[in-house]
Amino acid sequence: MKNNINFLKDFLHLLDDEGVKYVSWKNNHELSESLAGNKDLDILVDGHKKHLFLELLKKNSWAECKNPVAHFDHIHHFYNVFDSNIYHLHIYFEVITGESWIKEFNLPFKEFILQNRVKNNDHDIWTLNNKSQAYMFLIRHFLKTGSIFSRILYSIEIDSYKQEWLSCNENLDDLKSYGPIQLGNFVYMSGLEKDFMKPSFLSSFRVRQIFFQYLRINRNLLFLYRLKSFIKRLFNKLIFKKKKLISNKGLIIAISGPDGSGKTSIIKKLNSELSKHISCDVFSLGKPQNIFLERVRLLLRKITSKKKKISDSSGIKGTSTIKAFLALFLSILRLRMAKRAELKASHGYLVLVDRWPTKSFGKMDSAKIIITSLSNGLLRYLCRQEKRIYESMPKADVCIFLNVSVNTAISRNNERQKEDKESKDEIIKRHTNNQDVLPIAKKVINFNNDGELKNSLNDVKKIIFAEISTAQD
Repeated sequence: MKNNINFLKDFLHLLDDEGVKYVSWKNNHELSESLAGNKDLDILVDGHKKHLFLELLKKNSWAECKNPVAHFDHIHHFYNVFDSNIYHLHIYFEVITGESWIKEFNLPFKEFILQNRVKNNDHDIWTLNNKSQAYMFLIRHFLKTGSIFSRILYSIEIDSYKQEWLSCNENLDDLKSYGPIQLGNFVYMSGLEKDFMKPSFLSSFRVRQIFFQYLRINRNLLFLYRLKSFIKRLFNKLIFKKKKLISNKGLIIAISGPDGSGKTSIIKKLNSELSKHISCDVFSLGKPQNIFLERVRLLLRKITSKKKKISDSSGIKGTSTIKAFLALFLSILRLRMAKRAELKASHGYLVLVDRWPTKSFGKMDSAKIIITSLSNGLLRYLCRQEKRIYESMPKADVCIFLNVSVNTAISRNNERQKEDKESKDEIIKRHTNNQDVLPIAKKVINFNNDGELKNSLNDVKKIIFAEISTAQD
């Protein structure tokens, strides 16, 4: 049976089985946390089997996301979920490194790194051997301390860098003539001889000069790139507050179902957990209006419910004019909110929606205006407009329809803290009436939600990541 650590290991072992070479090439002092889903895992992957590797990611429901403030060629972010853990693979197809914010170098060390990988005895995955990892750390140590910006960032993370260096357990003397580019006596200018210190500006500059031939950014533009990165990060930190965005485009995931099926609880938990890693937004299309309008609607419903409806000779009862206006107004609000959700998804967000309009006339979240032979012209006009609006409703990418037994729905409704809560008879009536509805979605997944919230939540997360991965063609 898989546990949290084995989940990621199993995928890495699959790469071995398929002949895809990889190596965890930095931050190996955090391997335990990375394998448990608490940190990202940095792996360099052999580009000769890049296509196969990407296919394996997709087949195993890894969802690609991108950093909204720092997207680099040859570096990819993939996420997956197991139980309550979200795993992050930080994938490199080239050795892109340098200052943390701009990663300005593309070093020709890929073959060197892959050739010096070893199976880690403690974790049973491929990592760099200690000497090669110490060599690569030393280079990064110099390249990351070449500007005021980068030295400040380095100081913020200096404890982690120190632990990474100490975990290599290598002598500086052994690194003088080691590696594709030998650093010679520069190793003694690193600040790593006795204690862990940043190298001087001059030492960093002189080492960086050796590597300038591998710059992927024009040397004269480095300051502008630093400034641009700083501004983007500042605005995102203070204003936009975006996490990772779904690559290509986002996804609208609607959670629908009858009253008491657990929609609100699942969406609340999904947003709480996923928004730590991915940019999420939540919409509600059940009654998408503010508190004041909802109170007006409820008041009018009580008033109109006391009035006698007009029936034609067949006994069909038509909708009253006031209720027709309310139904049309609701359809306009739903269309407006659905368009907003669609726009948000187009910007890379994972959009979680509580309910979505359906094609099933007279049932939940659908057109409701009934006309008879006695209906006047105004009522007929309102009916046509409502029908037109629902026909133009955008489709959710996926609608997960929660199915529960009527007893479960009643039990959950009794536990809800809600004003004007539905009665037992109303829950039964709605549960019966809203069977087999057809949400307006590209794909509808029926989901049994009679079980515990924790188990259901994990299963829904798996569905979501599988759908994101599938959509990224």
